[in-house]
Amino acid sequence: MGFLKAYASFWKNYVNFGGRSSRSAYWWVQLWNFLIFLIILAFTIVPLINAIATRTYGGLGFSLLFIIVYLLYALAIIVPGISLGVRRFHDANVSAWWYVGLCIVPPILRLFTQFTTGNTSALSIIVLLIGLGTGIASFVITLLPSKDPNKFREHTDC
Repeated sequence: MGFLKAYASFWKNYVNFGGRSSRSAYWWVQLWNFLIFLIILAFTIVPLINAIATRTYGGLGFSLLFIIVYLLYALAIIVPGISLGVRRFHDANVSAWWYVGLCIVPPILRLFTQFTTGNTSALSIIVLLIGLGTGIASFVITLLPSKDPNKFREHTDC
């Protein structure tokens, strides 16, 4: 799947949690999102640096606008990103429940520990190590080749 087709498929399959997505479809979308966030970040950071360097803060509204764009785009890709991740796990013949465990539980665990026990250093290190380990495991699974045949339908490359 090509660069543009993968991104179009990402939005077309916004809430499609069934089926499979190839490695190329997954990683092209990751590249698209990285480039979009990089461009938004550039339009956010450059006026901030200019404002600090020149001590004129009139252009900060432009940065604020792009911070809002950044947040809106980040919110917009949450559901299709989870959907794509689930389909990528399916393509590697891994259950979506592993995706839930590896990608969604660590942030919830971090929030839970922050609100219940405060920021104790030992607990924070343990939660950080769990997050690091689950992130590496998720990354490795997204790199696994497609398994044909597998238990999550035929290969559809969506």
